[in-house]
Amino acid sequence: AVHIVSSDRADNIYSAFRRYWTQRKLQSFESVTSNLSAQQRKKLLTQTNNGLPFMMLGLGTGGLRPKKAEKAQRIGLIDVGYRLIDGAEAYENEASLGEILAQEQAVVERDDVYVISKVWP
Repeated sequence: AVHIVSSDRADNIYSAFRRYWTQRKLQSFESVTSNLSAQQRKKLLTQTNNGLPFMMLGLGTGGLRPKKAEKAQRIGLIDVGYRLIDGAEAYENEASLGEILAQEQAVVERDDVYVISKVWP
């Protein structure tokens, strides 16, 4: 899906994008934490330095071979509800995440997920 972000206020496009991402991430996080108590949600959800919401629990893929990483990513995103995936180019298991997000758009959209990656020299 393509989302058009525009600003109808007297501010810049950065502010409009920030409002969009804040709303988008909060909706996604709330959908996967709805069965938790308010206290549990407070511990799990925080804000980054720039004010965007961030889920403190995610899936790290270090040390996983590609097939195991794909299985873990699929279970984490779809069954568990992770919205943070941590990977690295050197792990050689990032391709599966893109494939999963392309296949499972009805379940989890790319905009709902934080992907953290590291590029090695």
